[in-house]
Amino acid sequence: ILVYIETVVKGRRVYLDFRSNPEGYSLSGLPDEARTYLEKSGAMQDTPIGRLLHMNPGAAGLYKKHDIDLLQEPLEVAVCAQHNNGGLAGNIWYESTNIKHLFPIGEVNGSHGITRPGGSALNAGQVAGFRAAEFIANRYGEWSLDDAEAEPAIKECAQGVIEYAELCLKARNSWESELEQMQDRMSRSGAHIRSIDSLDKNSLQAREQVRRLMGSGCEADGREQLRYAFRVRQLAFAHAAYLDAIRYSLQSGAGSRGSSIVLDPGGAQIHDMLDSSWRIAAEDTSFRTKVLETLCDRKGEARHRWVPCRPIPEVDSWFETTWARFRDGEIYSP
Repeated sequence: ILVYIETVVKGRRVYLDFRSNPEGYSLSGLPDEARTYLEKSGAMQDTPIGRLLHMNPGAAGLYKKHDIDLLQEPLEVAVCAQHNNGGLAGNIWYESTNIKHLFPIGEVNGSHGITRPGGSALNAGQVAGFRAAEFIANRYGEWSLDDAEAEPAIKECAQGVIEYAELCLKARNSWESELEQMQDRMSRSGAHIRSIDSLDKNSLQAREQVRRLMGSGCEADGREQLRYAFRVRQLAFAHAAYLDAIRYSLQSGAGSRGSSIVLDPGGAQIHDMLDSSWRIAAEDTSFRTKVLETLCDRKGEARHRWVPCRPIPEVDSWFETTWARFRDGEIYSP
């Protein structure tokens, strides 16, 4: 929260300085758990950088490779998203539920939830890759593309690419400035601090930006930079959909979920040292059994709905019968 206030609200920059201890630091003054951790790790050095080099020299080495020497300078920090706790809807074989033959694998698949267990990233990536490949080999071994339908679709897509490229070569707003607007909007409204007032404003601005980009493009300095212009257009649509979905979640009354804090004047005070605007809306735990789905039409308009979580199947399986279903390929049937 303090980093958010400094960086997003006040527009400042925050650094960690590993070269010296915080004011008032003493090993004896640490909570038992923290002190025991350092003692058992043998990390009793006088400075943070000394303790880091003892416990994890690779971390300091990684920054050094990117020209950041923790022995000589502080490290800039910010609150950043680590996981995408959502994604495209897929079935148990990781095939998209609404786009046939598309297999979203990894965090782009909706297998990460707000309480995802450790190791689920491994399942979402490596295990999903094997399962998808196995399903494709058993179900989609034959050519499935209709040439008669594909040719006009390719021409339509190519024409759209040409038209947007022509817009961008004449546009005034740079792709960098358009991207910066999105990043600022997401940091203010779509990160770990959320409020309905902020989302009302920024969700509207996000949709306006999408319409502007679709109609006017964004400046790209020659053909080499056109790829950034196309990427920015895609990101603009994605960030507008995200903000609108988050806004719908707040309007639904889901409250603070996972790592996100929803601010509410009628909520509980977060901390005595923060002013009265820092009040948190309680979580409505009934939403833990629901998934928020967002569907976008061809015009880019988003529709949202809550659907029940799929229950873990309870089956009375038997080895011989289960093995027979696998051996005969029956498990790959719809």
